[in-house]
Amino acid sequence: MDNMGTLVIGDMNVHHERWLVFSNGTSAEGRALRNEATEHGLKQHVKAPTRHEYLLDLCLSDMQNVQCSVLPKIADHSIVEVKLALPIAESEQLPRKVWMMGAGDWLRLSENLREHDWSSLQHLDPDAGAELVTEIILEKARECIPEKNVNMLKAKHPWLTSEVLELVRAKVAAEGTADEAVAMKACSIGAREAYNAWIIRQKQELSELPRGSKQWWAKTDCLLSRTQKACSINALKDPSGTWVRDAVGKANLFAETFASKFVMPEAEDNKYSTVEDRGTVMNTLRTLTLHDAEKTLKQLEAGSATGPDVLPARILRECAIALAAPVLMLANRILEAGRWPEMWLRHWIVPLYKKKAVFIPTNYRGVHMTAQLSKVLERLLGLIWLPCLVSSPEFCGPNQFAYLPKRGARDALAVMVITWLLGFQKGQKFALYCSDVSGAFDKVDAHRLERKLISKGFRKDVLKVIVSWLRTRTAHVVVGGSKSKPMELVNQVFQGTVWGPPLWNLFFEDARLSLELISFVALVFADDLNAFKPFSNATDNKHIISEIDIAQKSLHAWGRANRVTFDSGKESKHVLSRQSPVGGKFKILGVNFDCKLLMDDAAQDVAFECGWKLEKMIRSKKFFNGKELMDLYKAHVLSFIEYRTSAIYHASTAVLSKIDRIQTKMLRIAGMTELEALLLHNLAPLNTRRDIAMLGVIHRAALGQGPEQLRQFFYPEARSGVRSTRLQLRRHEWQLHEYRDGQHTEYVSRSVLGLVSIYNLLPWRIVVESEVAKFQAALQHFVKEHALAGFGPWNDIFSPRIELWRHPLMIFR
Repeated sequence: MDNMGTLVIGDMNVHHERWLVFSNGTSAEGRALRNEATEHGLKQHVKAPTRHEYLLDLCLSDMQNVQCSVLPKIADHSIVEVKLALPIAESEQLPRKVWMMGAGDWLRLSENLREHDWSSLQHLDPDAGAELVTEIILEKARECIPEKNVNMLKAKHPWLTSEVLELVRAKVAAEGTADEAVAMKACSIGAREAYNAWIIRQKQELSELPRGSKQWWAKTDCLLSRTQKACSINALKDPSGTWVRDAVGKANLFAETFASKFVMPEAEDNKYSTVEDRGTVMNTLRTLTLHDAEKTLKQLEAGSATGPDVLPARILRECAIALAAPVLMLANRILEAGRWPEMWLRHWIVPLYKKKAVFIPTNYRGVHMTAQLSKVLERLLGLIWLPCLVSSPEFCGPNQFAYLPKRGARDALAVMVITWLLGFQKGQKFALYCSDVSGAFDKVDAHRLERKLISKGFRKDVLKVIVSWLRTRTAHVVVGGSKSKPMELVNQVFQGTVWGPPLWNLFFEDARLSLELISFVALVFADDLNAFKPFSNATDNKHIISEIDIAQKSLHAWGRANRVTFDSGKESKHVLSRQSPVGGKFKILGVNFDCKLLMDDAAQDVAFECGWKLEKMIRSKKFFNGKELMDLYKAHVLSFIEYRTSAIYHASTAVLSKIDRIQTKMLRIAGMTELEALLLHNLAPLNTRRDIAMLGVIHRAALGQGPEQLRQFFYPEARSGVRSTRLQLRRHEWQLHEYRDGQHTEYVSRSVLGLVSIYNLLPWRIVVESEVAKFQAALQHFVKEHALAGFGPWNDIFSPRIELWRHPLMIFR
């Protein structure tokens, strides 16, 4: 066994039908070996019989770069050839100057910034003011925080340090001498120590990553010895077929590729061309304060990427109190002058690989990095106008769920699914048109956006600043520390900015009107628009499809007037119905749906995606203890599953069991029961977690929080007379209208609508909680109490799938 990985090869002579396939039954030794392999994250790589029709010669490994082939026989066994790809130790060093934040004198820096005379800011124009503030902060920071030049190592063997390389050279030089054994031992010990130190650093970095972070999987690949890239961007092929290998060439090729995506179509003059006055007025009189500036600075993420001004976010955050005054002065000068500083109109763009061939530049997207101080001023000045976006549906639209407080993708999914299920119950089917804007943020007519802001009643001073903010910018693509030629960013709401998303919402808001005119409901998440319309089950599907065609033409006409194009590859048309659906499966907000809403495809996708996630996690088990592994499961697998809860909650038990098996497998690997997982790791069974999550949706609506679209489904029960029965007297005071009255279909009863009856049975001490998080924590504690008491169905304690008269909550009473 090597610290880099484990490889076990040999004639194991065991049988296991489910694991090895080519077996004569399943032997006790086969079960034991599979359990041992699973316990240590070892995968079996031989895929063909090795002795007659049986697979007896195995290759077990936790490394990714193993290939096995079964060759002709020697005696009565076939030869098993194992190839282990060991990458050449290539590396690339990028020189960088970095701040040594840990050695900084933060107290002195804050004091120096606080004592500096910032009064000149009150008389400077915004351009000079922004440059002065940036210059002074950097000057004071360099006096208190040391900097050093480093070579950032990008290597296929990232743990291979210069000290290890020196030991390797010494070992090679000692070959054939009396010192050879000593040199070999020193080399092995040094390499092992360097690798172990690297593992510790990787584990620390993994523990600090946010829940569900894609970087977690990349770092885990590195831990599992998958080949790492010695260069951040592979060689690229330009349109002529020529290979581009140098950093500057790659940067320029990306700049040309990204610029080609920013080309906007010409506007068409049609009935949607006129921007009409919406009758709204931005009447906020918000005055910015020192407290606002300080709070905005403190909200910065310390590790956020530095922009072209090379001013780190951590310096701004650590010195928030000292910098509040100059930042406030600068904000007021920008508002008074109506001009956004020139120095903040520069972007760095870093290419990020998306999918398919890595050598094709169109398979990358650009990640924009902008000045951190610019983001601070955007957030601060945004306090004047951003709150107005939720005050009236005319600003962003009543059914926009992105970039708005107390709304999100899960809410959008819940609203759609509940609406469709209730429609099925009423004998309806739905026309559904799914669309997606092509290059949303990168193609926005700035002049038309200005006209829309005027029509929405924006304050003149705020409008002037936004128009200045929208003017043409300059960007450089950065690859390997090298920059491309400058490229123009024009007619955009600029990725990597704070104002970009809300300005897109304001621009896209009137797209819904083109659909509402023909009685379609448009539910929007950023640039993802899904429109649906109910019809009677007796309506011919051909007529419904023709209505969808009209909706598509109407939205496209709006698009041509607004210079917006829709991605034909992401558009689709469907008829949702339990009896006569039309169209294949479709994806909305990352969830796969079928036209009957059975959700089997969604469950299969979750099971497949989580399968490889779980496999990778199990293979990395040797790097983590039990608690760390469970925490990683909750952060990186459970979060993926639970995002889809509001969309799949109504599915049948058989469908949901495909997902439930994921956690069952995880607990089996960890060697613990459901009860132990609940008590030791706060990990309830997935079915219980789904119930708690959806009860949280109901409770939020009952509290009058969250989107209005959800609150309309969960409203107080109309009371008739005095409560008289014993059960009624035991119920809490906040009873909601129940959908579980025997008249509803099974899929409605087992949905979140059926869960209302369970909500009405909850103890008052739980329902009285005024925060959703505390409410759900109380539900979890309730489950623990009854699990410890030995109550049998504790893991179904909130299930709406059990007949109400024999429900566990009824028994507790």
